[in-house]
Amino acid sequence: MQTMIFWFGELLNILLKRFYDMRLLLYKILFFIYLAVLFCLMIITINPDDVEIPIQLLGIEIDKLVHFTLFFPYSVFAWLAFGRTTIKRFSNWSFVLIGTSGLVLAVVTEFSQLLNPHRNFDPKDMLANFIAILAGTLVITVICISKKYFHK
Repeated sequence: MQTMIFWFGELLNILLKRFYDMRLLLYKILFFIYLAVLFCLMIITINPDDVEIPIQLLGIEIDKLVHFTLFFPYSVFAWLAFGRTTIKRFSNWSFVLIGTSGLVLAVVTEFSQLLNPHRNFDPKDMLANFIAILAGTLVITVICISKKYFHK
């Protein structure tokens, strides 16, 4: 009977590990889909005259809110896709790596708009990207630290 329970436990352990591995693969796939969509949105031409949208919402330009909304999930997706494995290698530096890579992504995507003659480079857009990346990284950091200290 104990042998049967042992084998059942081993089988359950293998299934959970495979499920965990599939979940990490899914997170990585979602992360790269997110990046592809982000680059497509940054390069394609969007004519604001074709769309009826307000210029500001709560005193903030809609364009800046869109940039914030697009870049905030970066830190969450990066953490889900790579954070757990990164933290084993770099300890608390994984948050810095995710934040720094997000800031580099924000710069690259904003400068990539120079490749499209119908788009323009705007430092305020880059600032909105930076704020979103830093806010997302802060949220992930707070969640991970609270899990570490409250779920011992």
